[in-house]
Amino acid sequence: MNIVTQSEILLIGIEVNAPWQALSSQIPDAWQHLYHQLDHLDPSGDPILVEASLSCQQGIYRQLVSCQVTSSIPVPEGLTAIRIPPASYLHHTHEGQVSQIIETFGDMLQWAAEEHIPISDLKLDFGYTQTKDEQSHELLIALQPPPQWQRC
Repeated sequence: MNIVTQSEILLIGIEVNAPWQALSSQIPDAWQHLYHQLDHLDPSGDPILVEASLSCQQGIYRQLVSCQVTSSIPVPEGLTAIRIPPASYLHHTHEGQVSQIIETFGDMLQWAAEEHIPISDLKLDFGYTQTKDEQSHELLIALQPPPQWQRC
């Protein structure tokens, strides 16, 4: 695990607001919907797909199933665009099954607590593919103070 500085991140995707137990059904549906939009978002054919956990308030998680873009582009109807300013993050590479990512995030949280590194609720997971054959995921947890993401 290491601390990294990430430049500005622009994401366009599908926002999911749900309690924890509902995310396991709503997130896959959101990915399927996003896959149908990728030609509009990243015509290169090699999109950078990101699942962002933006916040949790009163047990409702705000997630963004998204594609990273390099510049502002028109946002298709039904999608959300956010801008995350440059920030510092706890970083770790997850290797293994997607179903185990939650455990890796848990390991990161534990390590940060042991090392007295203040972290925030903002989590980013880079590495998803349309074919679901990803080999690794780059996981980031924003340090305190958290970057103030905003809709654009």
